[in-house]
Amino acid sequence: MAAADKAPPPPHLPDFREDLVFVYVYTNTPERMLDAFQQTAGISRPATNLRYGWWPMPSSVRKTERFKTLVRDAGFVDIWRVRGWPDLCRPVGANDFECE
Repeated sequence: MAAADKAPPPPHLPDFREDLVFVYVYTNTPERMLDAFQQTAGISRPATNLRYGWWPMPSSVRKTERFKTLVRDAGFVDIWRVRGWPDLCRPVGANDFECE
């Protein structure tokens, strides 16, 4: 298992952006990763940080409703329905999906 599954979250972490948001998953603070995704939504590169959501270690992040909302809001689900679903996600019924 990853270190994030074994250690409690630290009492304080800096606000990471861009290429360091993955640190939140390794420090058992995945909600902070989603905070960073949400804060960059609608800014110059709206969905760029979501790429970290597909790395192997944030699987717990991908299973949250908040992640699903961010992915929907970024327009990915609409694209997947037309072009095909990524390896880690699949449709569930007509209007939902799940990711591993």
